[in-house]
Amino acid sequence: MRRLNKAFRNVDDSTDVLAFPLAEGGMHGHAGDIALCWPAALRQAGANGNTPEAEATALAAHGLLHLAGLDHSDEPSQDEMDRRTRELCHLAQIEVVHVGH
Repeated sequence: MRRLNKAFRNVDDSTDVLAFPLAEGGMHGHAGDIALCWPAALRQAGANGNTPEAEATALAAHGLLHLAGLDHSDEPSQDEMDRRTRELCHLAQIEVVHVGH
């Protein structure tokens, strides 16, 4: 994840999830790719009070929201990302205690 983060975002640090959107229209409805860091999900699960599976689901939902064009550059947009992440997890019938970065 650190190499991906450095190569694509020029950030020399690891991260928990990265989203790589495709050009407008995508390919056969494919919006892009999501890379999830399982060791980060395991670490964060304990800190957030989630199971590892719930944490991974929340991270995948977060990545999906990035593919849909959302970001979290300020507090209101972070709150919106967190709310929508919870909604996606709920739709997947996954209970999360805490979401967010």
